[in-house]
Parts: sequence; C-alpha cells; structure tokens
Amino acid sequence: MHTLIPLLPRASRKDCEINGHFIPAANAKVSVNAWEMCRDPKYWTNLESFKPERFENKGMDFTGNGHFKYIPFGSGNRKDPGKTFGIAGVELPLAQVLYNFDWKLLDGINSDILDKNENPGITASR
Repeated sequence: MHTLIPLLPRASRKDCEINGHFIPAANAKVSVNAWEMCRDPKYWTNLESFKPERFENKGMDFTGNGHFKYIPFGSGNRKDPGKTFGIAGVELPLAQVLYNFDWKLLDGINSDILDKNENPGITASR
C-alpha cells in the first residue's frame, strides 16, 4: 500500500513522448510517481484496501522484470529486497527437510527412462 520511495528518479534513454509530454533529450531527468501509479483506479479497485491476493495468478515471472504493475515492489535492479530473504527462508528449510529423507523411485519405474540431461548454466540444473 505504501511505496518506500514514492518518486523514483530516472534518466531517459532517448527522445520520447509519454502521454503527450515530450521528453527532450537522452539522459533527461524524470521522476516516476510510483505512489500515484499504485492508486490509479483504471487498474486497481479498492485502492485503500490491503489485498495481497490481487497479485495472485497474474503470470509474473520470478525475476519481476518488465512487470511495471508491480512497481510498488520494485522492478529490475531495484526489486523488493525482502524477496531474497523470503526465498532463503523457504529454500533452506525445504533443503533441510528433503535432505533427511531417503529418496527412491516408485515401484515399476526404471531410472533409465528419466531425463538426466543437464541444462547449460552456472547451476547445471536438470
């Protein structure tokens, strides 16, 4: 409901026009009013109600890049710092629980049919 920084300072990348306002040159200083964006009745209902469920099932990718309707939580390099703590608070306990189980395939499933190819990347996930 309340953004940490209501006015986000930015610099333009090139000449552009936004809603009839011309931004004259690259690196022009502009301020994005995140507080006002969060209260636009065109996009949001019950503006003063705390309803986190309004963000459920919106198809947002995990990184949050390009989803500026989520600007209250940040976007790009300025994402919500609490997300990192939340992920750690889920992944570590989950890893500890999974570590303490003895895993095996169900009866009748042969390990030869499982896809064991690794995806390219720094973590080499399957």
